[in-house]
Amino acid sequence: MWGRTGVNGKWMAFYNAVKREEVGGFDARYVPLDLQNCIMYDWFNNTEATRVLADKNLFDMLFHDARQPKTIVRRLYGRYMDDRYAALTFEEAVRRCREQKSVIVKPTVKASSGVGIVFWSEEEGEEALLPLLKRGDNFVVQEVVRQHPALAALHKESMNTIRMMTCYFEGEMSVLSSIVRIGVGSARVDNASRGGIICGIKEDGSLRKYAYNLSGDTFERHPQGYAFAGRSVPGFERCKALVMNLANRVLGVARLVSWDLSVSEDGEPILIEMNIICGGTDIHQITNGPIYGDKTERIVSKALSAKKYRLYRNRF
Repeated sequence: MWGRTGVNGKWMAFYNAVKREEVGGFDARYVPLDLQNCIMYDWFNNTEATRVLADKNLFDMLFHDARQPKTIVRRLYGRYMDDRYAALTFEEAVRRCREQKSVIVKPTVKASSGVGIVFWSEEEGEEALLPLLKRGDNFVVQEVVRQHPALAALHKESMNTIRMMTCYFEGEMSVLSSIVRIGVGSARVDNASRGGIICGIKEDGSLRKYAYNLSGDTFERHPQGYAFAGRSVPGFERCKALVMNLANRVLGVARLVSWDLSVSEDGEPILIEMNIICGGTDIHQITNGPIYGDKTERIVSKALSAKKYRLYRNRF
């Protein structure tokens, strides 16, 4: 199936070696990550345009009517602003953070894998806050979300987020895969690249039997004790409906998007961020199997037959 592509076959061996709840023998439909990142994202999305939309400081405008963590302060190319993009002085930015008492600071440009995320609380004092508000020209300071008890129960130290990948293909919008990312130990972030684990979500919103880390190690129970099987994600259908609606807004530049969400204490979906450049295909395939499922051959064939990829081998 993949011999004509010249991609690295080790990805296929890795994905098929991972222990899963459903064992159906070797599956050739796993998309090698080099092909996915070098070709598939470019075919689905306008790569240059997505680099602009990937700026997290734009999400309050793009998704203004979706529930999101409240923005306390933002710094956009060196300028401090409030949640409505009105200019602030540095002193005003400090005051707004102190009034909030507890915040999370996130880089907004070229940011991924939880790198650069920092928490601050009033117990640390202003001397700890000031350097955070001077670090870099592009970041957002947000409230710390209070997540649904069912999500908090997975790991109370971190916000455990739901990641859903939407795809628009042959006139149909769908959710290809859904997973939950869970922190481990004392970590306050849930990123697998920072030591967290990932568990697939079934169509009915329940968790799969096994969770994994990025090495493919299998966990039937969380390192802190509980079993994954039998637990459910609150508000799952609402989360799916939300991302499929929001995906329509960026359809002009992106047909393949990963979304991170939480769920509020009252059961409403909270949009955390949109991942429009390389949205974690590996973690979806580790947990749920081939990302494109039965559409794999049709999607890959159309991507590779596109005029701009006839000489694609030079890209690897």
